[in-house]
Amino acid sequence: LIGATTAAWQNHADFCHDLMGQRSVLRRIVLRHNVPTDLDMQLRQYLEGQTLVRDAVIRETKLINLLPHQLQKELLHEIRGNAYKRHPLLHFLSSRNGMFIRHVCCDAMSDHTAQPGEFIFHAGDACTVMRFVTEEGQLKYLHRNDLRAEDSKNMQAHMSQAFEKAKRINSMKSSPSMNRSGDIVGEWDETSKKVGPGQFLSEAAIWTLWENCGMCVSFSWCNLLVFAAEDFQSVLTQYPEMHWIVVLYARQFILVLNKTLISDLMTPPSVN
Repeated sequence: LIGATTAAWQNHADFCHDLMGQRSVLRRIVLRHNVPTDLDMQLRQYLEGQTLVRDAVIRETKLINLLPHQLQKELLHEIRGNAYKRHPLLHFLSSRNGMFIRHVCCDAMSDHTAQPGEFIFHAGDACTVMRFVTEEGQLKYLHRNDLRAEDSKNMQAHMSQAFEKAKRINSMKSSPSMNRSGDIVGEWDETSKKVGPGQFLSEAAIWTLWENCGMCVSFSWCNLLVFAAEDFQSVLTQYPEMHWIVVLYARQFILVLNKTLISDLMTPPSVN
């Protein structure tokens, strides 16, 4: 049984690094199921882009998993601290109980590297996570009030073409660059909002049932810190004082939410 499990894991690891094999499987799927050309292009772009970051992510994850839980908390707190400290509640909680926020960084947060042109979410998606933009990268956010019914599909097609063009211009460099925002979002550039380092999206998903109110896409290679509502609640229930503070904040947040334009980009209430 151990030998079979080890072999299966090795095959999985080999396939994760085999871009040619992935392309071959994808080609069969596309032909068998008549996958639209624009979706096929997005899938190929994603697979190619992920090969650039997968090895580094796997090595870092393996290293962290070798550490005892307390050292994991300390390390992940240092890695993720700059992002969460921009949020008033999390910054306040860290000043009240450092071990609580270390627990949150370890068990309720995860990292995601988005590649240029990757759609983070669409308007109407069910959302259970809050996303922080960390030290690198930029997102573009377009509120649904600025979207027409056909815009999502048109934008996907436009961005796929823009990404392919950028790869050709950069002669297949490891990190294709998009020099102008218009290269990515085209006619939507004027109405979209930039979301850069220190900013965050969809905080409401932590405090209530939430659907994304717009469309968000990565403008460049972008490091995101993903804060999961369910995991946060699991940690929070273990700290009675922190739970009480968070409940008071959540009530204030909902009051603000009910008085403003519903959006994934919101200014959080102050914490006194």
